[in-house]
Amino acid sequence: MPKTASLPQPKRSLKLPPVNRTIIKPKGGWKERTYYAVLAAFNPTNIVHRAIFYSGYLHVGGKFSGPKGTPAGYNQIWSPSYSPTDNSQDREIDRLHYLKVLCEIPELGEP
Repeated sequence: MPKTASLPQPKRSLKLPPVNRTIIKPKGGWKERTYYAVLAAFNPTNIVHRAIFYSGYLHVGGKFSGPKGTPAGYNQIWSPSYSPTDNSQDREIDRLHYLKVLCEIPELGEP
């Protein structure tokens, strides 16, 4: 049987995110085309929930780019609570109010 990522166990209480937008990146920084277990919320009144985040490509910095080393193209977040009809651009990191990376999920990486 394949070894699986050891995810921190969830607390069973409902929790709202911080009032201000908060993105807590992984220790050591983002990796390109990598899957992460995360806690996320889309707005200050949205309950924090578990999801899977794919980093996609990273910004290279410069005048027409976001901060160097942050998720850029093709990043996306998935959770069973999201509607399959949601526009995929609505599930990118720029739309999130709160994101906290719990751990990397190497088993979902490149084949």
